[in-house]
Amino acid sequence: LLCCFWCCFFLWYGGNGYLHSFPPRRASELVVVDAQDPPVFESSSLSLKENSAEGTSVGRIKATDQDVNDTLTFTLDAVYPEVLSDAFDLDASSGMMTLTADGEPLMNYEVHPTAVVTVTVRDAGGNKGLEPALAVTKNFTLFILDVNEEPTMEDANLTVPENSPFGTVVGYVPYYDEDTAALP
Repeated sequence: LLCCFWCCFFLWYGGNGYLHSFPPRRASELVVVDAQDPPVFESSSLSLKENSAEGTSVGRIKATDQDVNDTLTFTLDAVYPEVLSDAFDLDASSGMMTLTADGEPLMNYEVHPTAVVTVTVRDAGGNKGLEPALAVTKNFTLFILDVNEEPTMEDANLTVPENSPFGTVVGYVPYYDEDTAALP
């Protein structure tokens, strides 16, 4: 925008077909309307210990909007792997993600060490709601953290003949350790 001392003159078209210039006779007001800005996601860390209980916090999805007093709304669009699609709840106003009752039995590091959640944040629209709402979608990686779980052992009845030599193998007790089962 080029501005100089000539800015104080206005051009107008008169009814006689001529272009006229004149100095302003009254103060003029210039109104600048803010353009609608889309929301922007902030860096968010999502993690959850395996075997966590319903209601456990996974983390908060954070976003900002340059438009003053604009309200943001969060939606959880998708979860991968799909078996975890009902495992999480996302608060629409705060962006806080928690584990649901459906997700509690599925939080197993050895089966699903990570999940990808797709979240959309939408603003209320610019210029006091007169402009359309803008939305942005982003994928976030959720890390399911490993915890040391107790191994399980099956019941076994073992016998050894009397007077067996030292070092005789009596038998094997089957056990299962979920933490080592996933190892190669």
